[in-house]
Amino acid sequence: MTKNDGGPAFPFDETQVMPQNTGLSIRDWFAGQALGGDLAGQSPEAKALWGEIQFAQSASAYYRMADAMLKEREDEE
Repeated sequence: MTKNDGGPAFPFDETQVMPQNTGLSIRDWFAGQALGGDLAGQSPEAKALWGEIQFAQSASAYYRMADAMLKEREDEE
């Protein structure tokens, strides 16, 4: 089963030069926004203490948030 990525976040229309390049998915956009918000709220000292485990756990959490947002969008339709 293919995971719903929400489609392109910034789609090209067919009149643009490279319509085959759909760019970032909405899922990736949502996860990136969660990452930015999380990091913006942390001190530089706290961020310096992060290790590989925290990176992996956080990345997983950001994508779970993105998946929840996509599900909510589907439920609204």
